[in-house]
Amino acid sequence: MQRDSERAVAWSEPVRCTAQPVAAPPGVAHHRLSADEHRWTFEELIPPTVLADVVPRDDPRAVYVIGRPGAGKTEATRMVRRAARSGSTHGR
Repeated sequence: MQRDSERAVAWSEPVRCTAQPVAAPPGVAHHRLSADEHRWTFEELIPPTVLADVVPRDDPRAVYVIGRPGAGKTEATRMVRRAARSGSTHGR
């Protein structure tokens, strides 16, 4: 319960933004997070949501399904998912 309340507080924090127009574009670093904000985002937000169901393994494996259009990648991906061990995750 505490973890959920901490996440709710984190999501309710105000978003940094400039509400006033500027004469020149702000540049690429305008929305860049500081090192501490980046670390906090990765450690506190991503693992609990994205990696919550992933099971740690002593022998992790990765499967890449690649091929030309129409080669059957979608069906091959379905077969790999069915054959995967429980607790496996997938990405795109």
